[in-house]
Amino acid sequence: MKNLTNLLLCVILVCLCACSNNDDLVEINNSPTPLKYLAKTSSFNYNGKVYSSEFEYTNDSSIIYKNNEVQEIAEKLDKNPVLVTFYKNNTIIYYDNESKFDKDLKSKRSTTQVSPRGLSAQGIFYKDANFKGAQLTLNIGEYPDLGQYGFNDCISSAKLSADLGILGKSPLFRLYENKNFGGRVTTLTIFSSFSPMSRDIPNLSSDINDKASSIKIEMMIQ
Repeated sequence: MKNLTNLLLCVILVCLCACSNNDDLVEINNSPTPLKYLAKTSSFNYNGKVYSSEFEYTNDSSIIYKNNEVQEIAEKLDKNPVLVTFYKNNTIIYYDNESKFDKDLKSKRSTTQVSPRGLSAQGIFYKDANFKGAQLTLNIGEYPDLGQYGFNDCISSAKLSADLGILGKSPLFRLYENKNFGGRVTTLTIFSSFSPMSRDIPNLSSDINDKASSIKIEMMIQ
């Protein structure tokens, strides 16, 4: 009986030691995970050509394209101080300057608030994302200095609308980085078969978020 008791004690001790050793094998890794997401695909149009490539974010949140040609074009565009970025539906189109953009549009623009045909367009711009914070309402026209309204370099979201009266026209909202319509330009529009039309943008893209210093709102012929 004594031998059996000793044997049971030995078995219990062995089990306890095994559990203790297993605990020692558990490793908790609290080191930060690098900011690197699964590869995604992005495309854009430049000089009449569509560029598409998978890309990844680096630790500083910049984008690296896997396709070398696309990466070279992206680096070139990033260095252009007067680059025009045109968001047309779900397509991003880049232009070297505003002159090339206007030529490509081949458009006639109205700079009056309401044209004789009753056309109108309006942008409501907010200081914070998701349509929060102070807001500034602008109609068709040119606004060379948003600082006059206390809105220089602080627009983060926008609600765009237009009452076209006739089909074949779309509103064009040009947001410039600098005063007096200088620097880079981000161009937004609304395409719809119905009027009135509207478009809500809860978060402006990083290329113009908190950077707009002047704005033009006009009409273009489709």
